Amino acid sequence: TQEGKKRAKQLTEEIQRHQPVERATEELKRMYDSAYSESARSYERFPVIEDVCALDSVEGADILNVVIANTAQTGFAKFLDEIGATEWMRRGHAEYHEKSNGRCPYCGQGLQPEFEEMIAQSFDDSYERNLRRLSIFLEAYRAKANELYLALSHLPHDIYPAVDEKQYRDKLSALHGVILTNIETIRKKVSEPNIVVALT
Repeated sequence: TQEGKKRAKQLTEEIQRHQPVERATEELKRMYDSAYSESARSYERFPVIEDVCALDSVEGADILNVVIANTAQTGFAKFLDEIGATEWMRRGHAEYHEKSNGRCPYCGQGLQPEFEEMIAQSFDDSYERNLRRLSIFLEAYRAKANELYLALSHLPHDIYPAVDEKQYRDKLSALHGVILTNIETIRKKVSEPNIVVALT
């Protein structure tokens, strides 16, 4: 009825293109009454997204399969590796080195003048580059997830009365849960870069 197929011949041809489906008479009557009602009108459509696989194709996802480990061979780097504090040291240094006024933020003692150079030599370029890639991927995934979720979460103001929007909201809620889980998984990789993770 929506595509100009109300004439008998056109309707017959359209019907023959489809496989038969068992329908309750009441449901058919409701659909017929809706289509041919004097007060029939159009309703706003639910949102549609162009790329339903957008989150599966965020650029840089391969970094999740990379074991990001520091291979620097300085004495300090080896010491950090032995006690399992490489990532702890890197994060602590990134957070506090500009705020500590030349003092160790943990023990309060003054840092040696060559401390910054020693830190720089204790982390190899590949390690730092992969950590940047991971950080960029997290932001790209989060941005794409927000874009996708926000587009789908704007339901029409005027929904066709027979539509059960609870099913839509349930699926939207499930999508939101998966997005949050995946963002947590990526954050876990950021805090433990030497592990391999997979997204849902």
